Amino acid sequence: MVQANVDGNENTWLNEGLSELSSNVTGDKRLGWIPEFFSQPETQLNTWGLGKNGRHYGAAFSFVGYFLQRFGDDALHKLVNEPDNGFQSVRKTLLAINATDPQTSKPVTLEDFFADWTNTNLLNNKQVGDGRFAYTIFKQIPPTPTLIDTLISNAAQPIKTNQWEQPTYPSKSRANTPLNSQASRTWQSCPQRRTVANGCGGAPRMTAVIRA
Repeated sequence: MVQANVDGNENTWLNEGLSELSSNVTGDKRLGWIPEFFSQPETQLNTWGLGKNGRHYGAAFSFVGYFLQRFGDDALHKLVNEPDNGFQSVRKTLLAINATDPQTSKPVTLEDFFADWTNTNLLNNKQVGDGRFAYTIFKQIPPTPTLIDTLISNAAQPIKTNQWEQPTYPSKSRANTPLNSQASRTWQSCPQRRTVANGCGGAPRMTAVIRA
């Protein structure tokens, strides 16, 4: 309701994620729908289905929860009040708060943050890197995501659409998968190398690519 009053045309996924987070910041530290999202980690973040949406609630809730954990209350307030919508809203908020990576002293881009979020979903381990790849905002420990091998086909595939977001385009390779995260077998941590799509040496890797 608060989000609707300040940014009434916000994208559904971000609006619902912020609604779920509102319960968290008022004292309810439960995971909500996050376990359902972790059981289907290939769920596209910036969409909303027409049927059961538990996994979408979980994806959006974990994303904005991790944003609050990383950047704090003032940053969340700016995100809520940012007039742009969806990923562009997150991108502009990161610029507005001058988000900086403490390890590299470089600005944190939307792509950087999205990659850190997907790593955190898989690892959830404070001992990796500088500790950012772990959820501390929830009272319960999120479960380990279900990892899948994605079958890639070179055959033409139809475009799928929904009524709230832009069309989603099935990819022909992991490197072109739009707006979601997919895990390939297991992830070997590589704290000094932060670009998820590049992996760590020849290790299996998680792919996370954003297209606005």
